Amino acid sequence: MLISAEDRPVLTHLSILAKDANLVAGVAYQAPILAAARQRWQSAMERGLGQADDSSIYDVMS
Repeated sequence: MLISAEDRPVLTHLSILAKDANLVAGVAYQAPILAAARQRWQSAMERGLGQADDSSIYDVMS
């Protein structure tokens, strides 16, 4: 059973993952998987999910 986005407890804000990925991309090797993840996180941020739990990334992918 999936929990709706409104009922998910926030354990880690999605914006934190997006920020960290951008920091890593600024100083480290540009792995293709990092670029793909950054794209998804950016899309989530544009949808206003920055303060939602990081599991909300599923909403962007589905």
